[in-house]
Amino acid sequence: MRQTGSPRFEVAFDNEAKLLLVSLSGFWTAATVASFLATIVPAAIKAKRRYGSFGVLSDLSDFAVQSGPVVKAFVSFMRATKPMNGGKIATVYPDTLTKLQVSRDTPYDIRYFSDRTSALAWLTENNVASDNQIRMRH
Repeated sequence: MRQTGSPRFEVAFDNEAKLLLVSLSGFWTAATVASFLATIVPAAIKAKRRYGSFGVLSDLSDFAVQSGPVVKAFVSFMRATKPMNGGKIATVYPDTLTKLQVSRDTPYDIRYFSDRTSALAWLTENNVASDNQIRMRH
């Protein structure tokens, strides 16, 4: 079920599949975005150094439609980090409005999926997924 309450995120890296796994939920504030960026940027830098290129699965299944300032902060982050990774990016979205909000200003070529299983299948079609994950929750 989609949550509009407490903002949360989880960042994990699947070393075997070379996937950065991101899960976002709730309605975010600028402080939540800052905390998220402080977690994801080091994880992405570490993955870039180790693998060069890696895939990203962004699961927005429980993510609320966000305020304008939060969306702008995400777009700025995505534009700044675009050169960091050339891997596939998949987003799982809960509804059309969220998909439109995410896709409107993104600088990436992202594939959108309505379920996590399909997104993972697309991301790992040339890799073997594993449970070998490093997790960071907030």
